[in-house]
Amino acid sequence: MIRLAPALALMAAAAIWAPHAPALAQSPSGPVTITGTVANGTDGGDPVEGLSVVLHRNTAEELGETRTEAGADGSFAFDAVTYDPDLAYGVSVFYKGALYGANLDLSAGQPGPVDLTIYEPIRSDEVITAELVSVLINGADPASQTLSVLEIARLVNGSDLAYVPGPEPMQILRFALPEGASELRVDTSLLVADIFQVDRGFGVSASLPPGTHEVLYSYRFPYSGAEQLFTRTLRYGAGSLRFVVPSGVAGIGRSSIGRAQAMDIGEAPFEVIEAGDVPRGHVLTVTLTDLPVPGLGDRVSRTLSTLRWELAAPVALGVVVAAAAAYALWRNRRRGPAPAPASGHFDEREAALAMIAELDELRRAGGIGDEEHRRRRSVLTARLARLRAGETDPGG
Repeated sequence: MIRLAPALALMAAAAIWAPHAPALAQSPSGPVTITGTVANGTDGGDPVEGLSVVLHRNTAEELGETRTEAGADGSFAFDAVTYDPDLAYGVSVFYKGALYGANLDLSAGQPGPVDLTIYEPIRSDEVITAELVSVLINGADPASQTLSVLEIARLVNGSDLAYVPGPEPMQILRFALPEGASELRVDTSLLVADIFQVDRGFGVSASLPPGTHEVLYSYRFPYSGAEQLFTRTLRYGAGSLRFVVPSGVAGIGRSSIGRAQAMDIGEAPFEVIEAGDVPRGHVLTVTLTDLPVPGLGDRVSRTLSTLRWELAAPVALGVVVAAAAAYALWRNRRRGPAPAPASGHFDEREAALAMIAELDELRRAGGIGDEEHRRRRSVLTARLARLRAGETDPGG
């Protein structure tokens, strides 16, 4: 399961209403009564009489609940509610697999009536369309050879039924991702949303009542070489589709939705493809061009970043020695043989000493902590000791 990022202030299942900062308005002088009505928004839907209505009084540590039942006309009331600025208040109804709720602000005194509309459920996502899909390629890292992507999907349920996910993995909201995607982060305005990443995308286990809802997500995916095909399926189509790449990050070549145009967005240059009425299930393909290709330094950095530091230090020393050897061969070819060093380990020992000095300087500058400094230094000093022992051992 993927954790939800905090940008849209999601409401979790265990605590729908998170504590908020105390309001500036003066606290009410006495208890208030919270009233409201539950109505079924589906034509011909079931009666609401007897539905459980919950008043939430939550803190970061504790969840408080008071329950009542909706009357024959859907009305409900909670009497003698005393305002506490350290609590967050809300009212909710859980109906046939979907949660409906509203936040309450009691800081100014008696609140107005709370209207909660519930809907009959439907399992099929055919009632869902994507009004807008926006894809932004916002960065290319040549060292790791990955592209960072931000996407926004604005989903619309235009029916009078609430889409409620079923128990099977294929019965949840689904979004495709490019092959090899990683570091997925998801924000959504949907209530009680659990995120599940699967082989070719991710699913959102949340109900979708009638109306408009947004899902925002970011991820990284790998590329190879200066050209890369971006491809993924638009399960819900797109009334409006926009594919955006900042100039200097990459170019746009062939695509399944038209040609790219140069456009200034916020005074910055971009390449943009825009299309409308993209059908459900369309396989979006866009060829990204002019991607940055990693140099030698990027490849070395990428290799070292995938190793444990205990292994990376000897490898780094080996790189230094190899570079020194290559330089020596080049120098010999140009100038003739150079005097041999006193020891075959001289260059590596010097490199180890230099790395220890650099590590000590990094610690003094606050770049790493004491424990990390001790661990890395012990690796280097042990390596240096082995090199020195090899010099004094005739059999070495």
